Amino acid sequence: MNSSETCIFCRIINKKLFAAVLHEDDSVLAFLDIKPVNTGHTLVVPKKHYVLVEEMDDSTYLNMFRVGRVLLQKIKAAFPEITAFNLLIADGKDAGQEVPHVHLHLIPRKPDDGFGYKFGPNYGKILTEEERATIAERIRSNM
Repeated sequence: MNSSETCIFCRIINKKLFAAVLHEDDSVLAFLDIKPVNTGHTLVVPKKHYVLVEEMDDSTYLNMFRVGRVLLQKIKAAFPEITAFNLLIADGKDAGQEVPHVHLHLIPRKPDDGFGYKFGPNYGKILTEEERATIAERIRSNM
């Protein structure tokens, strides 16, 4: 089976499954998440099947975020209790990606919503200037 037959987002894009669509154009489809964190939680997905962000063409990638920005403004206007958003892409299994099709989450937030997407006080460590310079050089050398 190809991805359009097995991928849940491809099936939504191909109108094989219902979705509450908020936006559709040539390159992306945006629809409400079936299990939202808060009301208005939306997914923006490329219509072409990409598993990882690095596979995407620049035009589709940029359009996904352009559409996301427009929609978060509309969600905020429709639901005044929304005070903020998390924009999230889990890019790969180790990042928590559950559906192997790139998707941008627009997660509406409101005070005390219980979602808890915050860095704890003990994450990571502060790097020295030398450590940061070494890492930056390693990244730049692969560009």
